[in-house]
Amino acid sequence: KSDAERKELDGKYTVTIMHIMKAVNETSSSPVTGYLNSISFLSKLVLASIMLRKKRSGIAEIPVGEVYDELNNQIHVLLFTELKNRLKAEDLQLLDVVFGQGNSNMSGSVINASLFILKDLEENGILMMQPIKIERNRLVRLNISDDEILNSFKRDSLLKEIITFI
Repeated sequence: KSDAERKELDGKYTVTIMHIMKAVNETSSSPVTGYLNSISFLSKLVLASIMLRKKRSGIAEIPVGEVYDELNNQIHVLLFTELKNRLKAEDLQLLDVVFGQGNSNMSGSVINASLFILKDLEENGILMMQPIKIERNRLVRLNISDDEILNSFKRDSLLKEIITFI
């Protein structure tokens, strides 16, 4: 508004639905939110596992070994509940290869897959990892707020049920 219009309003402004819509769009379309919406289901599950362990322990830094254990628990819960029916075919295939009962040579490579995902999340600024050689003892810490992750995951119907405990 021009200076004359601002003086006339005397610091009193009317908030319209357009202002509210603009604010909501700005908060839900940040680069981090866009990235979180675009990552794979398994990457989202790794983040959910970190947040679940963080909530249980009450400590912000989680050993990578505990993330592996939590991820393994979440996968087994997921595969033995009705949520399995809502997974896409490619997600089921990936889970079978990484965790699974498949006949693949790569079957059960939870640590390799998780480590790849953790390094990808670290490179994209979502989390930080302690630079030590002993993998299971390496500490992981989220580099963004839990709320930002939760808000992004609430839009996904499958993850919404998984994060109800966070």
